[in-house]
Amino acid sequence: LKQANAWLADNAGRFDLIYCACPFTRLPSLVSRHSSAPIIADVQDLWPQTIITRFMPSLVSRYASGSLITRRLLAPASGVIAVSRDYLDQVQCSGKRPGLVVPHGVDLSALDAIRPKERNNRLRLIFVGTIGDNQILDRLIPHLPEACELVVVGEGPALKKLRNLAALHNKHALFTGALEHKDCLAWLKSADIALNAIHPKANIGATNKIAEFLACGLPILSSQAKLARTDWHQSPAFM
Repeated sequence: LKQANAWLADNAGRFDLIYCACPFTRLPSLVSRHSSAPIIADVQDLWPQTIITRFMPSLVSRYASGSLITRRLLAPASGVIAVSRDYLDQVQCSGKRPGLVVPHGVDLSALDAIRPKERNNRLRLIFVGTIGDNQILDRLIPHLPEACELVVVGEGPALKKLRNLAALHNKHALFTGALEHKDCLAWLKSADIALNAIHPKANIGATNKIAEFLACGLPILSSQAKLARTDWHQSPAFM
């Protein structure tokens, strides 16, 4: 926030409209200090109750509705973008303002038009995401069977470590780096199994890529049991 504050002090006056994708921080308030431009807050799926439940469980009973947090953090926003009507309605408890619903999900017609990547005879496992300390691919790679190959789509601080590990154990692993979304979907459509190889205790919710795995017809091998138990993941695809 200190770096953001310093940057905003020098640059905020250049903008006619400011889009804020980190609404549940002090960022909207900082922006409003340095600029009179309208602020659009993108709520995404980071609803305050989720944050409170994870980090401050004792406050859940006091602020179950999240309205106090919403009033304080989103007060500077001139408009709100949310992933569902429910989210938008909850945000609007802090005062009526223009709102837009942009749902999570998959454009199936666009997905159908994408051609899968070429295949070989090996069982193809795929991981999509940031390659950081919260993933556990380093536990999988040394034990990857000869009849399987692993495709890792994404970048991150642990990427070099995983490359070296795959080379050390002479495993069939391909690291694509960051890709455009359509290329990522092409790899997904060519795979046999999707991996949600995230540390079981990592504080990560259900991202949109899970919906993309299911849209591609992939079974999901998940290390997060709580993810497989959530309502919209009641699918035989989860293991």
